[in-house]
Amino acid sequence: MGNPVDETDKLEAFNIYVNSMATLPVDLREYIQKEIEAPRKVWSPAATNLYRNQPSARNANERSGIDILADDLLFRDEVHGGEDHICRVAEAYLRTAHLPTAPSALVEKQHGKVLTQPIADTAIGYISSKDSKDRAVAPLTRKEELVITPDALVSMIHFPFLTCQWKSATGTGGTMSHAQNQSARDGTAIVNYLHDFYTRAAHEPSAVDTCHWSVTCDMHSAMLWVHWRNFNKEEQIVEHHMTLVDQQFLRSAKDVNNKAMEGFRSQLRNILNWALGQRLHNLKAAIPQYEVNEAKKLKRAIPAAARKASQQTSNQGRGSNSRALSEESSPQSSKRPKIGSTNQQQLD
Repeated sequence: MGNPVDETDKLEAFNIYVNSMATLPVDLREYIQKEIEAPRKVWSPAATNLYRNQPSARNANERSGIDILADDLLFRDEVHGGEDHICRVAEAYLRTAHLPTAPSALVEKQHGKVLTQPIADTAIGYISSKDSKDRAVAPLTRKEELVITPDALVSMIHFPFLTCQWKSATGTGGTMSHAQNQSARDGTAIVNYLHDFYTRAAHEPSAVDTCHWSVTCDMHSAMLWVHWRNFNKEEQIVEHHMTLVDQQFLRSAKDVNNKAMEGFRSQLRNILNWALGQRLHNLKAAIPQYEVNEAKKLKRAIPAAARKASQQTSNQGRGSNSRALSEESSPQSSKRPKIGSTNQQQLD
């Protein structure tokens, strides 16, 4: 089946805006300027590796190109000897429950009721305690995992913070435009999931709390995006935006040190540090109240279910009684001897 894609017109009809020109919320803009775009003093060899390996990826199919570039463009995870506390998965199927449905009958008639299945070619999130090399220092405790698992967005990883959509250089599996539309769909699901999580924990999340990061890559260049949501008070609708933060060629035409990609990778490193720092802290801080609220909701649901079952039983009982009375009042039932009837007296 491959990775499906929604056309731009359909996404916009569902209030999802690719390459949005909307003004970023103040807190999100400041967070990007101060934390994500902050220069780093320590540089990794990733940019140099990308300079060396890009020609091979350019000539490969999509799957092989991903294998060549993913470790250096993104991150190698803990299981494969890379960054602690993260896990990288391929073809991550995200729950469709967090995608918006058609906002009107007209949109549904023109584009259908739902968007396509969100599938991130690559997704990076927190590693599970069972896959961590040391459960004692896993990002989430086993108890925390048990609390959030029933409504998990995706299997194998927790709270994804970086996803990627890839395309081959030949375009046989789609274009960069297709990758952007797929990423917009995926990012919308993740942002809505985070918003739902915090809301159920009785916390009004900020744009930074619920933002998501993604990369689109066609083996020639890479684009870095931030996904965020906004409630439009005038129209009383939720809008989903995908804003371009940076774009660079994987291999510089003149600079063998690939300085431009060093800057791109520096931003990804800052995103990783944020994800393992403040973001993880905020998520963990919300889990206890999330657990309390979900338990209360379950407690309310059980009596309601019991009342419904009791009502159904009662209705069934009334139905049986009605049938019995109907039988007694039928012509055949009137012929049967009754206590106190004339026939009963004759028997005496």
